[in-house]
Amino acid sequence: MPPIFLSDRELTAQAMSPKNPKASRLKPPSSRLSGFRGAALLLGLKRSKLVLELVAFQKASKTSIVSHSSLSRAAVSESRIELKVRNMNVIIDNPVQQELEKLPKKTLIELIKMYSKNWLTVDGLWFSGVEEKFGLDEALALDVRMWRISSRIEAKRIKEILGLGDGGLKDVLRAINFMSWAASFGYHVEQQKDRAVWTCTHCPPQLSRVNSGKGEFACRPTFEYCFRNLCDLIDKRVRVDCLICPPDPHPRDIWCQWEFYF
Repeated sequence: MPPIFLSDRELTAQAMSPKNPKASRLKPPSSRLSGFRGAALLLGLKRSKLVLELVAFQKASKTSIVSHSSLSRAAVSESRIELKVRNMNVIIDNPVQQELEKLPKKTLIELIKMYSKNWLTVDGLWFSGVEEKFGLDEALALDVRMWRISSRIEAKRIKEILGLGDGGLKDVLRAINFMSWAASFGYHVEQQKDRAVWTCTHCPPQLSRVNSGKGEFACRPTFEYCFRNLCDLIDKRVRVDCLICPPDPHPRDIWCQWEFYF
């Protein structure tokens, strides 16, 4: 497999190689198509799209694009961060990490809680917007789809950052604590050997709906996807079953309850 990022000369050589089935139909780039654009033309439609997008991204954000071999985190300025753009390393100016490193632990924790509230705010706003325009059924259908996809992405990121996997219930339950919504919810866990019951006692989305007079909504499918995806990505041996969750009846002090078992 060729490197993800090649120099102009390497791109041209690869495209014009006899092993390339498109080589016979290609011509060397003209002076107007030098650099990225010339290489893009030589490598066909899919490759062209990627490289030209990269050129546009570079011009728009004034970034520096570097190769895997030359990238060194130690050499990156404190006010710059490394991002992935379609599997390519891109360094951009960003002072956020530098600012975060200045903050005390207590403030960082409060920031995490704020970001969690921000996530729930966005989630609630798009849901209510769809509900007002298309009805509750459409909003719920899109909500379930969003959780089905986003929970897998989030679980994968949490697993990679924390180095989780094959740790059974311990890893799965720990991963829940780092999901975007978790810092805004109230919940506790009761664990006995290879089983654990996760109980939610404070659910901001449901409370917001009840307080606004809209009533509870059927959130069970969303968390079924969320928790099952989490188990599947963290440790496939762990299973989860729903014990209590709207739209089903529930105690006043419990919004939902889930059993995880190994």
